[in-house]
Amino acid sequence: MKIKSKYYTPKQLERLFAEDFSSPIFPILADYYFNASQFKKAQKVCQLGLENSSNNLTGQYVLAKTYIMNNKFLKAEKLLKHIVSFDQSNTVAI
Repeated sequence: MKIKSKYYTPKQLERLFAEDFSSPIFPILADYYFNASQFKKAQKVCQLGLENSSNNLTGQYVLAKTYIMNNKFLKAEKLLKHIVSFDQSNTVAI
């Protein structure tokens, strides 16, 4: 995420998220954890973020990816179908 020619560090993202669980940065933090193979942390961040911002499709997508990594394929499929129903042009979710 680029703001004023500066990238947020993971620690800064964690602090921002801790201050406001509904912050739109939660999918970025969750994706950071996902890419670092910290799937449980990524899932927890998504779940907290989605409790406060349930319509965030990016957060739902990252959560679906964590479900796949944890062999919860039916939960992942349900989320991905939900995402596509709201955004038919989301080729990644398709």
